[in-house]
Amino acid sequence: MADTKRKIMEVLDVLPEARRREVLDYVKSLREEEEQRTEDGRRDPAENPLLDYIGGVEHGSLAQDIDEELYREEV
Repeated sequence: MADTKRKIMEVLDVLPEARRREVLDYVKSLREEEEQRTEDGRRDPAENPLLDYIGGVEHGSLAQDIDEELYREEV
């Protein structure tokens, strides 16, 4: 048994049953997250809404001269 797993088991042994159920729920949620991330190698767009927007704008000069517009000194 791996060292980390052994340590987890030792801690679980001293916890009351109600707290063990909380740990179980947490571990299940971690497993579900891992399964979702590895299903097809892609992340769920719901995790990051910007993933849906990538490539949404194809106008090449969208940010042209943006520094001048943002940082010019007002006279």
